[in-house]
Amino acid sequence: MRLAVCVLLWGTVAVSQVRGDDVSCAIEKMDPRLRVCVLPTEHGTIHHGQKLRFDCENGSYVDGAEEIKCLPSGRWSEPMPSCSEPCQLTGVADSVQLVSHNLDAYVKRGEKVQFRCRLRSHNIRGASEVVCQHNGKWSASFPTCGAATENCRSPPTLLDGDVKGSLKSEYEHLDRVEMACQSYYVMEGGPMKTCVSGEWQGDMKCLKPCTVDRGIMNQRHITFRYTRDDKLYSAHDDVIEFMCTRGRMHGDSRQRCLNGHMDLPTCQ
Repeated sequence: MRLAVCVLLWGTVAVSQVRGDDVSCAIEKMDPRLRVCVLPTEHGTIHHGQKLRFDCENGSYVDGAEEIKCLPSGRWSEPMPSCSEPCQLTGVADSVQLVSHNLDAYVKRGEKVQFRCRLRSHNIRGASEVVCQHNGKWSASFPTCGAATENCRSPPTLLDGDVKGSLKSEYEHLDRVEMACQSYYVMEGGPMKTCVSGEWQGDMKCLKPCTVDRGIMNQRHITFRYTRDDKLYSAHDDVIEFMCTRGRMHGDSRQRCLNGHMDLPTCQ
């Protein structure tokens, strides 16, 4: 009975040979950390039908197929694997509990690790899920847990806007409210505010519409080029085009409403 022998192949290169039924597969240059198990042959040649089995040294793991087979074509059934460094679960806070892995586990790249607080009365602070990246580093720092944070009072008033729905006198940590602007006003930022540790986070403001005074238009001898622009309010960022009722236009005929302000051209 022949036993499998595990050896380190330091970049060994063999040439594949095809002589009738005598087919061998080339062993290309490999990751020096790879350890290969193979049934020995008379001249060290690997013939079709034989398999190589791989593992890695020093805590690294096989990235790719752990077993490949020499095919009758003189090629391998899978590409040569390499060795990759795992991500290690070191420095996890005592207040945090792992959901998906054990503390002594090696985590392969692309794998996710989930956390939760040991005490139900605590809140997790930071990312509750991290990913092992290709460089062996984590996508984010491990979270911590702490006592529940303060609640928030009613959200601050929004100029020219208000809260959608009914207001409460108190909101819990991470509660959210949606803000809305008055008619014809356009919201910048938002629309959600979030209660975080007793303070509201989320910036937004309501941008004013523009009104065009017909008396001023008459003084400037201008009118709307298109009937669709003949309206009481124009929202922020709307563009209106004017034309002369008499004379020649001075200034741009197309004007944009910017937070309640619009420059008007003049015809003389």
